Amino acid sequence: IMAYEGSIYWLDRHIQRLYDGAHSLKIEIPLAEGELKQAIVETVKRNNLKTCQIRIVLTRGLVYPIPYLRPKHSKRPTIIIYAYPLPPYLGSKPIKMITSSTRRTPSQSIDPHLKTLNYLNNILARLESDNAGADEALMLGIDGYVAEGTSCNIFLAKEGVLYTPMLTGCLPGVTRATVMEIAGELGYKVIEKNVTIHEVYAADELFVTG
Repeated sequence: IMAYEGSIYWLDRHIQRLYDGAHSLKIEIPLAEGELKQAIVETVKRNNLKTCQIRIVLTRGLVYPIPYLRPKHSKRPTIIIYAYPLPPYLGSKPIKMITSSTRRTPSQSIDPHLKTLNYLNNILARLESDNAGADEALMLGIDGYVAEGTSCNIFLAKEGVLYTPMLTGCLPGVTRATVMEIAGELGYKVIEKNVTIHEVYAADELFVTG
C-alpha cells in the first residue's frame, strides 16, 4: 500500500482484498477492518512518514511444537505491519523487459486473485531478467498468453486503445483498477482480453503498474 504526502492510497480496496483472501484461505483476522485500518495509519504516523510503502503480512499463526503443514493446530493469526520510504523502484526512464521462460502459476493450482507469499516463480523470473541485464520480466501463463510482470500488471497501447490481460492469470492490482477507471474518465477505451506475445511486440507502447 502506498502513502503519498500523508494520504494512504486506496486503503479500503487493499484491506478488502486482504480480508477476501483471508476468508478464502480460512484465516480469521483477529481485528475488525476499522481496527486494522487504524493500526496502519498509526504505523505511518509513529514512523513520521509522509510518502512511503506499507506492507501487511498475515500468517495463520504458530503451530509449535506440532509439525508444520497442520493448519488446524495454528494458534491466533499474526499480523505484521511495517512502513518504509520507497522511491519508484523502476525509476522514471523507459525500462527493459525480457519474456521469462518461467510461467505464472496457473489458476488451476493457486487462484491468482490471492495475494500470498508464494513468489518463487516470480523470483525465478526476476533472476532471469537480472541475468539478462533487464529491469523486469514479462510472465506468460501456461496457455501462452501474457499474465503480468514479476510484481506488476501490464498495459498495452495500440492506436489509441488500451489493452490489459484478463484477470484469469494475474493479480487484480489496485493500481491496475485505478488506471482503468481514470483512462475511462479521460475517454480512452480499455479492453481486457487474452493478450499474445505478438501483440506485446507490435504495441505502440507498453507500461506497467504496481
